Amino acid sequence: MAARRVIQTFKPSHEWHNSPPGLGDFIRGTCHLHAILNQTGVELRVDMSRTGFAGLIVQDPALFVAGDPERIAQAEEYFSDHAAMRHRLQAFVLSDEPELYLCTNAGAWNCMQLPERTHAAMQAFYRFTPDVEDALAQALPVQDYEVLSIRCGDRFYGADGRPDQGMLQTLCRLVEHDVLPATRHPLVVTSDCHQLKLDLASRYGLLMLSHRSRHGAFDDQVMPVAVDMGLLRHSKANHHINAWARWWSGFSHYTSMLAGVGGLNFRVPAFECEAFSADGGVAVSHAIGAAPSLTTAASDALARDNLALADHLWRKAIERHPGHTQAMCELGRMAMRLRRSEIAGHLFGRAAALRPDDEQARAWLADARAATAARPAAIAAAPHKLSLITVCGGTFWDDVDHVLGQLLVADLTGRTPVVHWGRRSRFASAADADANAFEQFFEPVSDATLAGACSAARNFFPAGWTPDRLHDDRPTPGTGPGPHLSHLHLLARDEDVVVADFDVRVVDLLPWIESNSDHHGLDLVATCRRLAARYLRLRAPLRARVEAIEREQMIGRRWIAVHVPGEDAPGSTRVLGPLHAPVHERVSARLASDPEAGLLILTDSQAVADDFRTRHRVPAIVRLVGRGAPRETGEAEAIDGFLAARCEAFVGSGASPLSAAVRSLKPWRHDAFELVGPDTSAVRCQRQHRW
Repeated sequence: MAARRVIQTFKPSHEWHNSPPGLGDFIRGTCHLHAILNQTGVELRVDMSRTGFAGLIVQDPALFVAGDPERIAQAEEYFSDHAAMRHRLQAFVLSDEPELYLCTNAGAWNCMQLPERTHAAMQAFYRFTPDVEDALAQALPVQDYEVLSIRCGDRFYGADGRPDQGMLQTLCRLVEHDVLPATRHPLVVTSDCHQLKLDLASRYGLLMLSHRSRHGAFDDQVMPVAVDMGLLRHSKANHHINAWARWWSGFSHYTSMLAGVGGLNFRVPAFECEAFSADGGVAVSHAIGAAPSLTTAASDALARDNLALADHLWRKAIERHPGHTQAMCELGRMAMRLRRSEIAGHLFGRAAALRPDDEQARAWLADARAATAARPAAIAAAPHKLSLITVCGGTFWDDVDHVLGQLLVADLTGRTPVVHWGRRSRFASAADADANAFEQFFEPVSDATLAGACSAARNFFPAGWTPDRLHDDRPTPGTGPGPHLSHLHLLARDEDVVVADFDVRVVDLLPWIESNSDHHGLDLVATCRRLAARYLRLRAPLRARVEAIEREQMIGRRWIAVHVPGEDAPGSTRVLGPLHAPVHERVSARLASDPEAGLLILTDSQAVADDFRTRHRVPAIVRLVGRGAPRETGEAEAIDGFLAARCEAFVGSGASPLSAAVRSLKPWRHDAFELVGPDTSAVRCQRQHRW
């Protein structure tokens, strides 16, 4: 006996009785139908055979069918009336009908998790044909990226208009204060309002796909829909702003949920920040770009011991309202808690000057000044107080960036730093699990060692670390800090060893540097250069390889280092994307003023290297990064960074940690170093503190 089945039908554009659903609505309804029918013995099938979308995904017979065209045209439509759809399903289950053709968008717009079988079955929607995957690969110059998706409403589909000025300002504030600080990869913007997409890409240096994003899978619109769907599916994080309605977009939210991609969501009218994790968790906080009361949000964050978010919100309140004495005092009180009495004194002093009659502000100011007077004039290192800097597990220069941030913490707190990349490091030795991978590349940052001073310590922060756990790069299971520690939690500790096992950025620490530090008064670039000069000393064998390349290939010519990420698309030739155009322009301008210069090309793509050599036709040295075993890759990336620092000029991606590292390795002339796109090293890290 043939199995009975419900066929969820996507009709051709001219056969809908009601306004047709978007593809995201259709996927949401399909998920809901599958979950309902899962226990009934009735099969669910999907029929998209009469739309062009059927030719863009692999038609897995376990889900997709090609049904009767007449029954497709007559399929019952259940959209806003979900109760009627459930009633019809119940009647079908109790009947003898072999098949039921319908179409529904039913399903919770705020669903966070799906039944396991439903989640597995719905993956069939995302098995695209090579045409779709190649179109996406050719449109983007990077492999790792994040997506900003902005929905403006149906009236904007295919239109050139933008939201009104008030809404546009709100969107820009959300992008500047919430989305960009949360991103760790190049950001791709997409929107149903094409002109808005163009404007935001230009304003913030974002990537974009050149096509107009579409609503449904009809007629000649199917390829843009499929490519946008693939864009969201392959993203590292998806950030969505619904400027039109209160619900989460089915297209972006369900795609993100099925693909296991986290990110941030904002919805009218309040635009609260809803931070989603890949496993379905959600945390709601005020959006910095739209919050009615930043101080209320900051106080809420402090009550949760979320020091980094409270710091950011109070500073944002002061930035917007320079006379905001409440924010000054609250931030000053937190500074006292963190033993930053000089900073607290500045904040209390500003508040007292604005409010001369505020006795509490004057009392806090007196306490801060007394604490500052009692501290040493300079930070003195305490040999028995250690900062053990472990690995974060990223790329080579990602991990070095983490080390620089934690080295600054050590400098600011008078601790002796110990850098040990242990078993969790990508570059750890398989032959010697206890070896220090950091010292494969760099000289030790101090005389202290993991096996010596760290292992002999009496107590550790965070809780859970013990001497016998240090080589594992992990604390005792169940007692570690989780994701809720920040750089600020490390500033006022009394334990013998502070284990720095989470990412800290130098930019986040700049506001907390006091005058008794030799980093005081330096900007981000100068601070990173001082840290690199002090601590990043390349091992002699690697330094010899850098010198050999310079001696054998670079003597007698000036060189421009060019760093362009662009992972090769497997089995195809990647068409260079829009990010490369400004790089070519800047390289051409430099060569025009110095036609005898050569190019040192640092990239992970042979196609990119060939393109730069073909276009500029000057002597070139190509360094293909990311090829080979982990240790070999790490050595190559270390050599590339120090080699680029020996060039006369540099042009590179602002989103790359290699670019930030090269800038830190020597004092460049002010016009010799150029970044293309936003400088992500200068953006404060906020995503990990959205809880």
